[in-house]
Amino acid sequence: MAMDEIFVGLKQNLVNKFCFLEDKPEETLDSTLRALWFVASGNPVSVLAANEQPLPALSVFQIEQLHRLIQERQSNTPLAHITGRQRFMGMDFICDKRALIPRKETEILGRKTLDISHQLSKSKQSINVIDVCCGAGNLGLSLRCTIQKLMFLQLIFHMKQWNLRKKIFSF
Repeated sequence: MAMDEIFVGLKQNLVNKFCFLEDKPEETLDSTLRALWFVASGNPVSVLAANEQPLPALSVFQIEQLHRLIQERQSNTPLAHITGRQRFMGMDFICDKRALIPRKETEILGRKTLDISHQLSKSKQSINVIDVCCGAGNLGLSLRCTIQKLMFLQLIFHMKQWNLRKKIFSF
């Protein structure tokens, strides 16, 4: 059976079998299945990245893995925890249970911080930002990649988040 036939068949069987959250508009049946498909292929990507590229061919073993991943998602495991990826402020980050999944609301805050920082960078040599309880540090990394003058102090209170942050920064 061709890959596109497998995809369409799975999609038809899964209609009305997933609950999608309003604050995750990028997660649809199509995008969820695509993201899980990439995980099964051995190339995990964020749900948004999965929509930007063609689906790879899967082996019989990988198709079985895809079915297991679908069951995991149907058990309400967050898609970002299954894929291990989440897009935040235009960048794909490693994501797992050690820190909260980057949210759209945080991205709104980050974009506002970015706007203010751009304005300040016109008249300042450096800009200092402090993020208390920064989790994995996605906000600071996103801002620092955009504005070189930015000095970002992040306060992390749990070792598991520090370990995740080290993994993200090496990604």
